[in-house]
Amino acid sequence: MKIGILSVNTHTKGLNFACPVHTYAFQQFLALHGIDSVVIDYKASYYDNFNPLHPCEYYEEKYKGLLEKTAETPEEQDQLDRKRGRIRRLYKGYTALYRERETRYQKFEDFIHKYYTITDICYDPDLLEILDPGCDCYVCATDVVWKKDALGFDRGYFLGSRCMENKWKLAYSASRGVPKPYTEEEKQLFFHYLSDIDRISVREASLKEYIEENSDLTAELVIDPVLFHDREFYSRISVKPDEEHYILLYYAEERSRNTLLQAVKCARRTGLKIIELTNLPISGGLLGKYEDVKSSFRYDVGPDEWIGLIQHADYVFTNSFHTCCFCIIFGKKFFAGSRHGDKLTSFLTSLNLQDRILPEKGEKQGAPAPEATEKESSAKDESGFSRLRRAAAGFLGFRAKQEPVPEPAPAQKQAPDFDAPVDFSEVERLLAPRRAKSIDFLLTSIRDMEGRRRPVRDYDSWKQALTYRILYNSRLRNQEFEWDYPESEGAVVRTKNGSYEFTPAQGAAVNNGTSRLRKNGFRLPGRSFLGWNLRLRIDTRWFWYLGDGSLRPLEDSGGREGPAVRLFAEEEAVPYIPVNHIAVMVAEAVWRG
Repeated sequence: MKIGILSVNTHTKGLNFACPVHTYAFQQFLALHGIDSVVIDYKASYYDNFNPLHPCEYYEEKYKGLLEKTAETPEEQDQLDRKRGRIRRLYKGYTALYRERETRYQKFEDFIHKYYTITDICYDPDLLEILDPGCDCYVCATDVVWKKDALGFDRGYFLGSRCMENKWKLAYSASRGVPKPYTEEEKQLFFHYLSDIDRISVREASLKEYIEENSDLTAELVIDPVLFHDREFYSRISVKPDEEHYILLYYAEERSRNTLLQAVKCARRTGLKIIELTNLPISGGLLGKYEDVKSSFRYDVGPDEWIGLIQHADYVFTNSFHTCCFCIIFGKKFFAGSRHGDKLTSFLTSLNLQDRILPEKGEKQGAPAPEATEKESSAKDESGFSRLRRAAAGFLGFRAKQEPVPEPAPAQKQAPDFDAPVDFSEVERLLAPRRAKSIDFLLTSIRDMEGRRRPVRDYDSWKQALTYRILYNSRLRNQEFEWDYPESEGAVVRTKNGSYEFTPAQGAAVNNGTSRLRKNGFRLPGRSFLGWNLRLRIDTRWFWYLGDGSLRPLEDSGGREGPAVRLFAEEEAVPYIPVNHIAVMVAEAVWRG
């Protein structure tokens, strides 16, 4: 049986060190037990057209687009200003790190191609609707694969794409990240996906409780796969740093103020240098404020170097879950700072490591870091260095001022005992049974699936209930079209490419083969209307509907052998399309003359 692994691994916008490593750990564990697997090179729907080598180009285009937007209310204007400020900071930050980002990206690519068995094709949820990677079982493996974002849920990470139908499905150590409230429709979709997964295991107790309290499904609580292996396993891939006797400071994502301040205190007491790492686009880091502390900022680091920096540090200060895991593996003195959600504190508490959790006083509680509005961002003629410092402050929740951030008074926050020993034998005593239980769940699940056909299930009923809009496009560009679409029934607009498009005001097509196309309302002297070609967007990709009922990506249509795009007559029924989502369909007019 061949297993396809879907995880957050090769395509992460921030190039998070842990993502390629936990996938490597999972695949290697399967290989050690004689289980054949391939990592599905996969881009989630929310990855968009992000350029991981030069993110500044992606955010520059995003920023330009936001400048063209307008708001109708003061509240909308405030939200727009905040979003502009956030995207502008990302653009400026990645621009300042242009060369360092290139190096970091290449090191991630080198790690993946050196250590992974991975597919030749890069998939996304749309491509997984029409192209099967050829596996017998699919596993969504660890980390935040079930999050809800602006686009909803990513179907691929839920193993909900068409190519996975009637294949065995397994979720190992899945997480939804910081819980966000679901609408009733989102809740229904969440459990629709989970109900088709044969064995479910999760990383957080809160997610296990949510699943079991809101459905008849069961979920096993398991550990992260990086904890399957010992220090000798990781020593074989880690890169020893040139530095010796240092404090490692690694802050990820958000709420890092107490992590940084306590690292500074430790450096002052020990005289050790701090090596500063982050996945945030902050050029030069934040420790330059503290002139009495020796520090070195590193951005151009790869996953194997990250492991080496943890392995050889004297102290580690972090708000990263996986960094804490590696501190436990390597037996390091470490301290964990604040982070949204409970995964880190719950994990450490379960191992009797509460004394490693830094106090939260002085943190921004329960709210994201303040963001400067576009007016504020342009208020001063700042130097590039000053703007980046202020941007860094915005990322981490500091006040946006130029002076160093004052440390809390002793009465407000008591520093931890930096030299307090960690009883790692006790940690291992608590961790060992959880590791054994997690391994047993994983291997038993896979062995139970091997050599058996999965019972056939009905997927068509769900797909036939899908609804979507159909738009009507003139196709020909920059022509003087006339039309007889009544304003009461919808609006005709001229698109950016020069064609005209009619959007019906009401009504949605149902994906059951009964909905019919409209009569053509476009008129062009000297041209005869022949019919409609249909293209549809599943999530982010566009596809042509072909004569044999299959779908072809638009970008693959030129010069490709195979069935032609089907021509539909006016008022002809739209066929049932066996995909799991249709965002929109466009009927494009075909003309003669």
